[in-house]
Amino acid sequence: MLENNIFDYFTKLEHLFLQRNKLKYIDPEFFKKLVKLTKIDLSHNALTDIDPATFKTNTKLESLDISDNKLTIINPLTFEKLATLFRLGLSKNQLTKQTEEALVSTLQKTCNVCILELNDKKYDFATMNN
Repeated sequence: MLENNIFDYFTKLEHLFLQRNKLKYIDPEFFKKLVKLTKIDLSHNALTDIDPATFKTNTKLESLDISDNKLTIINPLTFEKLATLFRLGLSKNQLTKQTEEALVSTLQKTCNVCILELNDKKYDFATMNN
């Protein structure tokens, strides 16, 4: 588990790569002070849940990779504040069909340009909305 304040003094950090660290949990306050982040890679960990408040201060985020974890459900509101999000990677999780459908529906409405990767499917909302 990562300490919540481990990156408190890195407020100008734009890219954070935490893949392959066997992370099981990310505290919702972990990214709070990292408001300049544009890219977060949490792929290839063991995350089972992501709190909807986890990325609420990361409004500049363009790319978020949470693929290859153990997520079964993720609240679509988790990405609500991420208006600049371009790419969201969620492949190789165990998301339920209902969760996948809710994500597609919500992101299609909220993202201007957003690529969503869900297992074998890739959604390009820029193309779909034109």
